[in-house]
Amino acid sequence: MTAIVKPAFENMQAFRKVLSSSGYIHYYLAFGNGNMRQEDWHDHASNLTSVPQKKLVELFLLNKSLETSVVLELLGEGVHQELLKAEILAEESGLTSTNGYILICFNSILFLCEPNLHLKPPSVYFGPDSVALGTYHIPSFNGKGLDLCAGSAIQAMNVASRCQEVYAVEINERATKLAQFNICLNFLDEKVRLFNMSIEDFAAQNESQFDLIVFNPPFVPIPKSLKFPFVGGGGEDGLELTKNILTLYLPRLNEGGAIEFLGFGLGSNGIARFVEDLNKILAGRNFFGHALLTSKFKLEPGNSFYDTLILRGGLNSNTLIDQTYKAFGEHFEQLGVNEMYVFFMRVEKDSQRQGVDNPIVVTDIAKNLHKGSIILSQPWHFV
Repeated sequence: MTAIVKPAFENMQAFRKVLSSSGYIHYYLAFGNGNMRQEDWHDHASNLTSVPQKKLVELFLLNKSLETSVVLELLGEGVHQELLKAEILAEESGLTSTNGYILICFNSILFLCEPNLHLKPPSVYFGPDSVALGTYHIPSFNGKGLDLCAGSAIQAMNVASRCQEVYAVEINERATKLAQFNICLNFLDEKVRLFNMSIEDFAAQNESQFDLIVFNPPFVPIPKSLKFPFVGGGGEDGLELTKNILTLYLPRLNEGGAIEFLGFGLGSNGIARFVEDLNKILAGRNFFGHALLTSKFKLEPGNSFYDTLILRGGLNSNTLIDQTYKAFGEHFEQLGVNEMYVFFMRVEKDSQRQGVDNPIVVTDIAKNLHKGSIILSQPWHFV
């Protein structure tokens, strides 16, 4: 477990002031709340006339190297040293760059993460699915929250706006270090407690009960013969970690509490088969769920989303594309599925209601999409 070091409060204040007064934050937000529109950031940066704004955009959005003297002038000595100590910045031959991080904003929360590059999967992920979870999430006012698979800690910080106390659990050491910086950057270190451990170890070592548990798990279904990035691969049906979390953490809900999560679910011929699997976990107990099916696509060549899945699987497994198509095709045929659904789910504990065999109610808008919402009308990008 990594040692978690907190940056100095005054340096975080100074850093936030630089980002706001320079116009950096508003330049980013001009492209959307929580957006990851790297091409647009780059295309419009040449129009910036303010030198501080342009240089900060180049450093923290475009991942360009700047002369160290320029960075010192922009940030000041204290902030510069704090970012070096946190390994957010790196110096070499008189130049300073970020260690592959970008600094963005979601729901007025500033945080660092890694860009989603096709050939370099991020270890500190943020994407449209992260935006979706933060958008669909129903706050637990004055309760106790838990964020599993915390990554950059964005969901923990989002939940903290309503909860009295939030725990965040992340197994990846690099992500944990950055998450601690993000928490301090938003002055939430007295409210959000960070744990660098697996979800299994946390469940075994901590007996707390919670009012709201959120998680954005790896959820891409992958054949056993292929590899996929750690932050994306969700086992053979895409729900391996999801099922594990539900089994471990449903007993940790307070009365009236809820677990919220999202993912990909497999189906066939218009039937969301994955709901049947999740119903089995909840059946006969005092837990009741609601699944929102936002979109779906066919598991067949020619579908752009499916073809991207094949490409990523082949690249990470060092396997020829034809062989990758064959592996995925045989895998989904064995499972008896030909569709994939994008879904959000909320599961609540209600001891006053009698357990039933099929406690999950399904709302399917995959055939009748709300065109005004990118979260609903497009499948989430995956790594």
